[in-house]
Amino acid sequence: MNKSERIECIINSLCDGNKSRFAKLLGVKPQTINTWLTRDTFDIERVYSCCGALNPHWLLTGEGEMMKDEAVEQSIVVGDINHVKG
Repeated sequence: MNKSERIECIINSLCDGNKSRFAKLLGVKPQTINTWLTRDTFDIERVYSCCGALNPHWLLTGEGEMMKDEAVEQSIVVGDINHVKG
């Protein structure tokens, strides 16, 4: 899984596919998200610091589960977004 696909998965999972909402969550401009997707890159430190329920191994490699084990079974709070996975 390439970096653009990982970002798309995160946006779909945490922000219901809303790129603008994801940009707001990260504190970046929506154009930044589009640039990341186009260039197949992203600021891994910013994404992880704002979306701490993500599995860091998955974020780096695209392998394994997207969410940390403990986050899969409970409500995940990311910024002002409540998301239940499961």
